[in-house]
This record gives sequence, C-alpha cells and structure tokens, in this order.
Amino acid sequence: MRVQIPHFFNPQTFNMIRKTILIIPGLILCIFLYSCEKEIELKIDESGKMLVVNSIICPDSLVTVSVSYSQYIFGNQPTTYVANAKVLLFEEEKLLDTLVWKGKGKYQSKHRPQTDKNYRLEVSDESQTAIAKCKVPEMVLIESLSSETIMAEFMRPATEITILFKDNVGQKNSYKLILKGMRLSDTWPDRYYRIEPLLFEYNKDALDEQTNALDELNDYINCAGCSKGGRRDLVFSDKSFDGTSREIVLNLWGLALEGYPVYIHLQTLSEDYYNYLYTLDKNKAKGAFYEPIAIHSNIENGLGIFAAYNNVVDSLMF
Repeated sequence: MRVQIPHFFNPQTFNMIRKTILIIPGLILCIFLYSCEKEIELKIDESGKMLVVNSIICPDSLVTVSVSYSQYIFGNQPTTYVANAKVLLFEEEKLLDTLVWKGKGKYQSKHRPQTDKNYRLEVSDESQTAIAKCKVPEMVLIESLSSETIMAEFMRPATEITILFKDNVGQKNSYKLILKGMRLSDTWPDRYYRIEPLLFEYNKDALDEQTNALDELNDYINCAGCSKGGRRDLVFSDKSFDGTSREIVLNLWGLALEGYPVYIHLQTLSEDYYNYLYTLDKNKAKGAFYEPIAIHSNIENGLGIFAAYNNVVDSLMF
C-alpha cells in the first residue's frame, strides 16, 4: 500500500520548524537576561583630581593662566574651574607677580614676559601645588616678502606669497606661520570687514622634506570641490636648515583684497610648545587601528602646558 505524506511535512517545512524550535530557547534566554539587568551607580573617589594648568605666553600679551581640575575618563561633567587658587609667577627665580582671578578659571598678571627670560609658575589650591617652567625664545626676523598672482588648480586665481627668513645658528628652533587679512563677515544684514586668519596651501612633499613640517595641523580644513586642503597655520622645525636662510612659498585661497594688507605672523616656539602641538596633531583620528599617544605636558604634579612663543609680524599691501 502506498502512503502519501501530507504537503506540510515536506523537507523545507521540516527544516523551518526545526530552526524555529532552536531559536525559541535563545529568545527566552535573552528576555530573561534583559529582565535581570540592574543598574549600579559607580562611586569614584574624587579626592585624586589633579590641577590642570594651561598657559601660552608671549611678549605681546599679559601673562594669563587657566586653572581647572582634571576629570575621570568616564566623566561627562562640565569643566571644574578653580576659583581659589594661588598663582605665582617667577622671572629668573624672583617672584614677579601674584596673578588675579578674572573668572572662569582665568588668572591674569599685570606683566608681559620678556624675550630670552626664564619663567616659573606655581599654582596651589588647598591640598596640592603644580609647578612648570618655560623660556621665551628669541625672535627670528623676516628678511623679505614678495607676492604674485598665479593660476592654481581648476583655473582658479590665487595669491602666491614667498617668505624668506634666517634661522638662528646653533639653536633648536620651531616655527608657526599664520596669515591674516581682511575678510567680509557672514553676518547679515550687518556685514562688515574684519581681520581673521586666511586659508592657504603649500607644496606638502617639498616642504615636509625640507622643514619636518607637521602633515596635519589642528586648523586643517578640507575644502569641498578642491583636490587639496586649505589651512590656517603651518608648524615646522629647523631640523634640516639650522642657521641658514629658508624660503617658504604659500598660496592664498583666492585673491587678497585690493587695498588691504595681508599680515604674516612668524612665531618662534619653545620646545615644549612644539612638542605639545606635535602630540596633539598625532592624536587626531587616523583610522580604526590608530593608537593614541599621551599629549605632551610639562606641568609637575599636574596636567597641562606652560609654554612660550615670540611673534614677528610683517605685511604685504595689495
């Protein structure tokens, strides 16, 4: 006798039923585990917070120091500023000033630092003292400036600026270049002209080989529709041209405004300032397998940076 198997018992239907039976216990287990979830409040001893001291000084400005407390890695609280700190500034190991609280963690001196002088900060709260030292580097003068109009990529006009300066002999110098000029604000309807950093580009391969320039700065900006990026500053060392003259060519994005100057800022950085910028740059995201490194700090018994730079400004009229 021939027995006919019902249609719903075909192999495909049987496999589907078997998979369903195997999945149901897993779903029940997930529901059980989820229902047993319990939130635990993690209590962290906050007595171990460190002082965070940040100050970049220059002979152009009064000494200003920012003081706050460090946060734990899992913390997501606003910055805790220190309002009752004692901030002492020493020049060549002699007390120069006790800085005055200005609000939001800022303390200010009535003094400007001087070129080639050594400074020390002592910042104290009720239980700890952070100490840091730095020296204001010497100026490096700009020897000459020149400019011309060129046709850049995509047949767009650009202003090419050539900067020539001479590095100090026998010193480990680092530099930061900034271009500033007049730009029309985006505020509407009260639009007005103001001085602000200008975007520029440079020959990356040639300059990196010559000056050990950082390949990506904090102010690096990718411009839509352009094959290269514009930037607001350029940081480099004198590793390969110590004591000699160096020429750097930069291209402004677009033409400079006719009748207005472009200001060229050549900053000489202290070693700690350069190392801080270098490690800050290297900690920018560079892919899924990038391993971050510690940001450079020279604060003893604390965190942050106390560094210096000297600034020379020259201009070109267009």
